[in-house]
Amino acid sequence: MEAIVAIGLSSNILQFIEVTKKLVSSAEQIFKHGGSLEYLELEKTAQRLRDVAERITFRQLELDRGIDAALIGLCRDCISITDELLPILESLKVGNDGKMWRSAQQALKARWKKEEVDALERRLDRIGKTLTTHSIMSQQEAIARKLHDLEDRSHRDTTQRTNEMEALKVQLRETFEHLREDLRKGEQQQALLGSITGKEAQYAAEQIVLQQFRFLGIEDRYDGVHAAHDKTFAWVFAPTSTSEALCKASSNFTPFRDWFASDDRFFWITGKPGSGKSTLMKYLCSHEQTEQRLGEWAGSNPLITANFFFWSASKDHLPKSQEGLLRSLLYQIFRLSPGTISSIYPEILRFRQQAQPSEEGRRIFNHISDAVPSTIPGLLTMLRQVCSSTTLAQTRLCFFIDGLDEYEGRPTDIISLIDILRALPNLKLCVSSRPWNEFEQTFGKNQSRKLYMHHINRDDIREYVHGTFSKDINYSAMEAAGIKGDDLIDEIVDCSQGVFLWVYLVVLSFREGLVNGDSIRDLQRRLRTLPVDLNEYFDKILLSDVDTIYRQESSRMFSAAVSAKGPLPFMAYWFIGPENQEAGFDHKLERMCKNKSNARTLQLQKRINARCKGLLEIKMRKSSMEQGLLDPEVDFLHRTVKDFLVAPETQQTLASWDQGSYNMDSMICHAILAQLKTATPICDHFHIVTFGSVNNFLSLFFSHCKALNDDPHHDYESLDRILSEFYTTLSTFEIGGSRNIPSWFDTFTIEPCPNAFGGYGAILSQLELFTLLCAFFELDQYIIRYVIQGNNVRAELCSAILYQAVRWGKTSTVQLILEGGADPNSSLLACMHKQTIWQDLVRLTMDEWQAMTTPTNTSSRIKELEWCVILFLQHGADPNVIMTPHPQVLAGRTRRRVTVEYGRCYEWLRICLSVDSMAAIEHYFQGTLYNVEGKGEPCTSKKASRWRRGLTKLGLGSTTYR
Repeated sequence: MEAIVAIGLSSNILQFIEVTKKLVSSAEQIFKHGGSLEYLELEKTAQRLRDVAERITFRQLELDRGIDAALIGLCRDCISITDELLPILESLKVGNDGKMWRSAQQALKARWKKEEVDALERRLDRIGKTLTTHSIMSQQEAIARKLHDLEDRSHRDTTQRTNEMEALKVQLRETFEHLREDLRKGEQQQALLGSITGKEAQYAAEQIVLQQFRFLGIEDRYDGVHAAHDKTFAWVFAPTSTSEALCKASSNFTPFRDWFASDDRFFWITGKPGSGKSTLMKYLCSHEQTEQRLGEWAGSNPLITANFFFWSASKDHLPKSQEGLLRSLLYQIFRLSPGTISSIYPEILRFRQQAQPSEEGRRIFNHISDAVPSTIPGLLTMLRQVCSSTTLAQTRLCFFIDGLDEYEGRPTDIISLIDILRALPNLKLCVSSRPWNEFEQTFGKNQSRKLYMHHINRDDIREYVHGTFSKDINYSAMEAAGIKGDDLIDEIVDCSQGVFLWVYLVVLSFREGLVNGDSIRDLQRRLRTLPVDLNEYFDKILLSDVDTIYRQESSRMFSAAVSAKGPLPFMAYWFIGPENQEAGFDHKLERMCKNKSNARTLQLQKRINARCKGLLEIKMRKSSMEQGLLDPEVDFLHRTVKDFLVAPETQQTLASWDQGSYNMDSMICHAILAQLKTATPICDHFHIVTFGSVNNFLSLFFSHCKALNDDPHHDYESLDRILSEFYTTLSTFEIGGSRNIPSWFDTFTIEPCPNAFGGYGAILSQLELFTLLCAFFELDQYIIRYVIQGNNVRAELCSAILYQAVRWGKTSTVQLILEGGADPNSSLLACMHKQTIWQDLVRLTMDEWQAMTTPTNTSSRIKELEWCVILFLQHGADPNVIMTPHPQVLAGRTRRRVTVEYGRCYEWLRICLSVDSMAAIEHYFQGTLYNVEGKGEPCTSKKASRWRRGLTKLGLGSTTYR
């Protein structure tokens, strides 16, 4: 939204110039000629002038953290002029007879002398010229920066709008150049800039929709899957002769290239754990020939491919859920075909038509932000709408969905969803899973459209082993001496039984042997001692390969990986160990130089390799270890490794290695704090393009703080100190010479409100912003100490927490902050509108009800909002507040026969709340219930009984909310 604010500001400035000219022109025309039309135009433009000046003032206060005092002063001059003019115009309305305009002309001539008109003209002309030269040019850089940020987001999402936004930037530069050359062309340039504003508003709104579907970790599993080794999987796009050879080797193989080009719509890839299913799926998703072969099926029609990789090891819900699957597919479709967004959200086109961001424009913008389905049926309905939309009517779609066995629910549930997806028009679907009975029964009936990886990957395993050994200096030296290793490679392939992961671990073990000078015979003996079963192999690594002196530290590292709410940053493991119980307090704020950071990185790599023996893997998310606080990170080598480590037998073994007493949540918090204190002083830790790392880093830290907050045995004083030092350290990061706290709040995104913090930089201090973040993670002890019991707590902070807690669905925080004295009837500048938080809650509840797929399908979000409504009324929300007209309510369906013509709060709530909830809140409406005509009905004892029954059904009890 910030980019739109910047562009809207300049558009308002140009409109200001246009209106001043029209105002003076109208005044002169009335003075010379008189006339009713000119009189009306004068009043209209004068009022517009005042509104524009007020909007400029509002935009400037809202934009960034810097306020242009000269600009504000000019706008106040404009307001002063119109304040003098409008009362005069009002006084000219002298009657309803036909002589009104003659009277108006006479009164105007009597009140305005010619010199006064000339003085007004000169005054307005001075303001217009000053505003043009001072403001428009000073805003060019800011607007260009906002466009650049929006373009960065587009690059990150690889949307099809990137080139169009680059063209807009060029057009914007040309517009300002014309303004410099000839200020008299301001009116023409205002129209051009208005056109740019409309397009940019549309693109920004599309970005908002994209961010509503995007979620943290949406690509983490895909990125974490190993890329295929050179020359492996060549059979996928091999010529027919090669495919026929594989068919003879395995009766369960059908060439992929045939399926890509055929009208068959479903393919199932299955195989043993660790056989390479996910690696093959990633190969298919990324290989250029995939799109080429699918193009043969699509013909002249457009083609969109999308993928989703389930991840059971994720500590978040979405990467292993149906909701995450559907949101990811919709996100990718919208990203690759942004025109589809407007067909699903037609409000975007109306938003573009808002020449200046107005109250209506902001309402549309907020509605777009809140209109993303939050239920599986709602997301499925939207996916069907997308597939049947005119934009995609002729488009061919292909989805690659990996790891159905990693779905968090029952296999039958995900199978049902896959069957629904298979029924969508113009869609191909390729899925992978382990060969569980449920999947085999549903997907395995068509022998020609399924593939067993462990049956056909012998050649790939041989290629991998040979390619890895050929790059090893020690192995190549043996080959040069005439010692052949082909027999060894064949024996590895035979023992692998098609399990690539086992082969990876064997090759890792062999490379250590080669460093020690092992011969081929030594390697063969080593191979014959290795367990073939994966779990037995993992057990051997722990009990035999990990040196005894490393076992305590090894136990800490494995325990940290298992307990962490997500993959921990690589450098955090430097501070996890027996001697680092309170590493965050032990280390001072001391930025490492590049040389020291590189030396520590190399040492920690060796340490992790020696303690974990390949079961934990260092994974690079970007090209450089210095690009972010989470780059690189440490994660399990494979899902089977985590399954092994969390097994009770393994946990007992790890516990026997470490007899020390420690709290792992506390140790992780200290490790992250110590890492932050010693991070290299680079400027792009919190850059807008890498904000995913910011989210992960902050979410990881605060999630473990939340665990400490909820632990009754943990010392809260210690948590308070952790949070205090974390804030102090975070506030020392700088970007371009300015403090970074507002920047990382501007780029920090959360569920379900991606743009939660962006508007608060101008009204909240840095510490208050940090407190708002603590509220999101429900650190109740911190909120109680510094907000509820704190001294000199500003009402703006309480209102911001209350407003955001409602939108976040944090009902416990809503109750906590209301009990602490927050005013439910307050409003916020950051809300982008004039309504109170209470009115916003009522509107949100109505919008959520409107988004429900069926009247009886009450979502969990509706239930959260119902609880918030009760809490607000209990703590003084105005029951008589009048809601502004809501066109979507008037045009939408209703569950009860109620017309919301008057926009009364009660009438809105009785439409969208359940009968039990309404019964629980009726008594708050001042003992009077309003019907649709606005007439009062007394609250009888019968209605009071309904209220008590409603509270009982809600589990509140009749005395809880009085």
